[in-house]
Amino acid sequence: MSERCCGTLKRFLKRVRKTDSCWMWIGFVDRNGYGKFGATPELSWAHRAAYILLVGPIQKGLAIDHICKVKLCVNPVHLRIVHPAENALIGNGPTAINA
Repeated sequence: MSERCCGTLKRFLKRVRKTDSCWMWIGFVDRNGYGKFGATPELSWAHRAAYILLVGPIQKGLAIDHICKVKLCVNPVHLRIVHPAENALIGNGPTAINA
C-alpha cells in the first residue's frame, strides 16, 4: 500500500466512530444523509471510499449497497457491490416503494 493511500486511509478513519456493528461516519453529511469524504472524485462518498480503501476497486457503473440499511455506515462488511437498478429496488426511495 502506498504512503499516499495510507495517509488517505488515516484521514478517512479519523471521521469514523466504530460501534459493535456499524462504523458510523461522523464527517460531513450531505442533505440526503450520506457521508462525504472528498479526497478525490472517486472517494467522494464515504461509503464508496470505505469500500475502495478497505476492500478494493469498484467497477465503473456499479453502486454500493448498505446491507445494514444505515446510510452513514462505512463498515466494509456491511457494504456490497450491486447494479444501480438493484440498489434502487432494495432501497427506501420512491423506486423501491413503488416496485
